[in-house]
Amino acid sequence: MTESPSAGELAAALADRWKRGGRIGIATGTFGLIHAGTIRFLRAARAECDHLFVAIFSEPARDNASGDPPDRIETAARHLMKPGERRRVLTAIAGVDAAGFAGQDGLSLSEWVRLAPSARWMASGSEGDIGAGCEAQLRQVGVTIQMIHEGDSCTTRALLRRMGASGRERVG
Repeated sequence: MTESPSAGELAAALADRWKRGGRIGIATGTFGLIHAGTIRFLRAARAECDHLFVAIFSEPARDNASGDPPDRIETAARHLMKPGERRRVLTAIAGVDAAGFAGQDGLSLSEWVRLAPSARWMASGSEGDIGAGCEAQLRQVGVTIQMIHEGDSCTTRALLRRMGASGRERVG
């Protein structure tokens, strides 16, 4: 799939890959800032599967239930690319079969799981980096996340730290 798919096209692509066989991987994140660490994460995720899909979580889904206000720097980074642009860029990365939204902005998590029941779900960094809201939603549909740790440089938070930002400034 070379262009950004609609939710229906994404569902059809997932179902098609499932029927073809092979290992399906689903890389998760908000992908508000796509950088070299993002590419390293997606390459590492692709090495774990035959077909790679990207599930983009909305910021509210990521932050819900975390109890913490969003970091000012992370919030700013998330708005550098509009959601549709994120999906188009992620879909264009070599090795990614398709990218689409998870939750209220696209296919429900239950639908992702139904279409690819034994997919390997992956996230970058360490436990907790994908956000309490995302983790809680994934647990509700019976998904266990495999953390792909390509050094500390995969996460946007790590990148911002290296740039001299603590990542802990609060909005408001």
